[in-house]
Amino acid sequence: MMWVVIPLRDGYIVARNGKDGIPEIVDHYYYLDKKYAEVVAEELNDTEEDNL
Repeated sequence: MMWVVIPLRDGYIVARNGKDGIPEIVDHYYYLDKKYAEVVAEELNDTEEDNL
């Protein structure tokens, strides 16, 4: 499963994309800056790939 960036109100959520393609909002992080959220999502994805 990958981490994705989703716009929400004045910021962005970095959430794990569920098996059915719907993000799991329960497991998420909230950021005001989109570029920082994208960096965090990329780092989380890289970390998961390293653990496979």
